[in-house]
This record gives sequence, C-alpha cells and structure tokens, in this order.
Amino acid sequence: MKEFFKNTLEIKIITCMFFTSQVVIYTLIAPFLGEKSIHLSLIWQMIFISIILTLLQYVIYASNIFMKVKTWIKIIIHYLLLVFIGYILAIIFNWFDLSSGNNFTIALSIFTVCFISFTGSIALYNKVSGERFNEKLKLYKSSKFDDK
Repeated sequence: MKEFFKNTLEIKIITCMFFTSQVVIYTLIAPFLGEKSIHLSLIWQMIFISIILTLLQYVIYASNIFMKVKTWIKIIIHYLLLVFIGYILAIIFNWFDLSSGNNFTIALSIFTVCFISFTGSIALYNKVSGERFNEKLKLYKSSKFDDK
C-alpha cells in the first residue's frame, strides 16, 4: 500500500509539472500569436496532454517494461512517441494547418529544440545531484571509518 501511495504521489507531481510547463510555454508564446488570454478548451487540452505525457514518462522510465533498455534508446523512443502523439493531437485539436509542410517543419524544429534542451537539463541535473550524493557518501564513509 505504501508503494501505491508513493507512485501516486510521483504521478501527481509529474502531471502538475507538465501542466505548469505547458502554461508557462504558452504564456511565453501567446503574445507572438496575438493572444491575450487562454481559452478554457485549451486548459482542458493541456490537462489531457499532461496526463498522457505523465503516463508515457512513467511507462518508459519508471516501469519494468523498459528496464533493460539503454537510456539513450529510451530517449529516442520517447522522442518518437511524443512526435507521433503531438502530430495526432495537432490533427484532433486543429492547432495549425498541417497541409503545409512548412508549418510541420517549423513545429517539429521547435519541438526538437525544446526536447533536447529539457532532456539535456534533466541529464545535467541528475549528473550534478548524483555527484553531490557521491561526495556526501564518501564523507560519510570516511567519517564512519575514522570513528573506529
């Protein structure tokens, strides 16, 4: 039961982070599109997308399904699935004219840059926080052996 609540909390946190990041990105892009407010339907779309992204994130990185797959392969799978899901959602929600190849190329380019920057920043954070943990562990071990 404790594991269930731990996973539920993690899923809620990730969903909220995805939703918040979508709102921030929209807030930055909206003035260039001439938007002054956010429509209620767009908020529901963002909630729906946050749930999908969270489930996808959980299945790829936290579940046992891809446990033996190398990290870089998981990242490529994640990227390709996100592009596919984004394309389908762009059709369903009619975000922009997909009949023009130029629009799709621009959207894919923006998405790729964002994906690389977010993935890179997460990798950098994990590397930095992991190194700090290793240093603290070394200090703990050395103090433990010094006491004997």
